[in-house]
Amino acid sequence: MPSGRLQRRLINSSKADPKPFPNMLVKEPMTITNSDQCLADVRRWMDICESSHQCLPKSPAALPKRVIDVGSIASPVVRLIEPHGLSDRYACLSHCWGDCRPDCATTAATYARNKREIEWTSLPATFQDAIDFTRRLGLRFLWIDSVCILQDSLDDWREQSALMADIYGGAYMTICATASASDDGGCYLAPTPSHRSHRLSVRGLDGKDYDVYVEIGVRH
Repeated sequence: MPSGRLQRRLINSSKADPKPFPNMLVKEPMTITNSDQCLADVRRWMDICESSHQCLPKSPAALPKRVIDVGSIASPVVRLIEPHGLSDRYACLSHCWGDCRPDCATTAATYARNKREIEWTSLPATFQDAIDFTRRLGLRFLWIDSVCILQDSLDDWREQSALMADIYGGAYMTICATASASDDGGCYLAPTPSHRSHRLSVRGLDGKDYDVYVEIGVRH
C-alpha cells in the first residue's frame, strides 16, 4: 500500500433494509455516478448549500456571452445561444481536453450551425454526460469553453479568457470531469473495486441475520 495512506472500511446498511445495530450508518450502496441515487445526493447537497452557505449568488447571475441551451429531457435540442444580458442559473464544465478536438467546437465556420443545433453525435462523451446531468438537475444552460468561445478568434479568446473567473464564479454549479484524461472519457464512472460496496450477511443483537454493505478505500 502507498506510504502515508491508511486503509478504511465503511460498514453501512441500505435505507430499504432494517439495521442490525442501532447506531449503524444508513447509506445506499455506491453505484455508477449517473444513478438516481447520485442525482438525489447532489440535489440534497445543493439544497443544503442554498439554505446554509454563502457560496451561491443571492440571485441568478447574468449569463455569459454565449452558453449552451441544453433543452430538456422532453425536448432535447442542444444549441448555442447569445443571451444578451439574460440572468439565469447555469452550470459550467471543468474538463481536460486531452487529444480530443470535437466536431462541436465553435469556430467561424461552425458558429451559425451551432446556433441552429449542435448534433448529439458531434459531442464527445464528457459533453454528453455534462448536458445530461445539467438537464436532470433542472438547469437549462451550460458553459463549455470550446463551444462557447470562438476557437479560431484570438480576440474572442482574449475577451472571454479574461472573464473566466467571473464565468465560473457566477455558475450555480461546476461539473468537474476529474477522472477523465480526455473529453472522450465521459463524466459518469462506476466505482473502482476498492470503493465498490460488497454485500455481507451479519447477525444482529437480536439473533436475526441482516444484510449490510462494506466499502473499502484508502485515505491520506
